[in-house]
Amino acid sequence: ERHTKNKKIRVFHAAFLFKNKLSLMNQENFININKNITDNLLNALKSAKSSKVLLISSGAAKIAQEKSLSLSQDPYGFLKLREEQLLSQTTHVQVIRIFALTGKFINNPAAYALGNFILQAIQKKEIKLTAKGPIIRGYANSGDICKYSLSWLLSNNQTQQPISAVTHITPLYSLAEMVSDIFSIAPPSQLFFNEMPNSYSD
Repeated sequence: ERHTKNKKIRVFHAAFLFKNKLSLMNQENFININKNITDNLLNALKSAKSSKVLLISSGAAKIAQEKSLSLSQDPYGFLKLREEQLLSQTTHVQVIRIFALTGKFINNPAAYALGNFILQAIQKKEIKLTAKGPIIRGYANSGDICKYSLSWLLSNNQTQQPISAVTHITPLYSLAEMVSDIFSIAPPSQLFFNEMPNSYSD
């Protein structure tokens, strides 16, 4: 904070504990750490002469907003939405809501569908889908998001409504088929479900 006083600052903000950390730590600690990340940034921004923030948020914030989810119902989505709102009240902020990523900057690939499929394919294993029902995901390329983010930060462009970072929507079975084809391995076994699709795509 003391280093930003009377300074013009530009922030690419992507610091946050992902929701997969909830299974690895106490929920109260998860909440407090993410709140501290947001609050420390807010304090720095308030001391700056002028500021502009590109916020990497999540599709979970959109869902929390639409369904009016509470902190106890969805700690990650609620805190992401809280951060969007607090930053928007403090400075010029452009929110990028990410649903799923492609590209070489994928974080923890084994924990997410596309990265997991690729890791299986590299080992020449048949890709296995373990979900209980059909899943649809909306993807954006991480490199494209970085290029847009830096371009906006360094421009005079004004803030828009939160942007849903989705350029390609696909069922995960179709994604598994595509990865299998690229790596020349056997296609995944066709699965049949009675449940409604789980869509996280826009």
